[in-house]
Amino acid sequence: MSPSACPSLPVTGWYECHSCTNKPAIHSPGTLKPPRTPSPLSDFPPRCPSPLSFPPSRCPSPPIHIKELQQPERHEPSSWWSAYLGRVMEELKEGVHGRVATDSALIDGILTHADKCNTCRSRAQANLAPFSRLLEKKIEEAIDRVELELPSCVNPVLPPGPSPVSRDGRESS
Repeated sequence: MSPSACPSLPVTGWYECHSCTNKPAIHSPGTLKPPRTPSPLSDFPPRCPSPLSFPPSRCPSPPIHIKELQQPERHEPSSWWSAYLGRVMEELKEGVHGRVATDSALIDGILTHADKCNTCRSRAQANLAPFSRLLEKKIEEAIDRVELELPSCVNPVLPPGPSPVSRDGRESS
């Protein structure tokens, strides 16, 4: 099987196929090293339906940024993950309540977004529901810690003199 025969291997890509037995070595953008010679058993059954086989920038759900960690490794959040957090933030601007994190329409939309890539799909299905429940809890905890600060016009300064209402809001006698 040549690289062009594998439906998941890009002809001009630089990212190796994660499940195809015909893995080219990562070489440089735009070139592939020759694949290793597969054994007769390694081609049966065919294992290359649609894995993540392209550079992250060409993944249908690519990472949108790279975060450098203290350790010599890279963490690249997928675009479906970043899209989920972005949508939650947008919803929180409209109204502050934790249930935006577990909104079924939002989660279904993100799972549809992640469906374009087998790796993304499995990770989203495994991680999004538990994370969204935890995020909902954290949002509610943060809301509970907020103290209401009212502008001075809500508690107006009353002019001196007799008034049916005292400064603390109770009727005076």
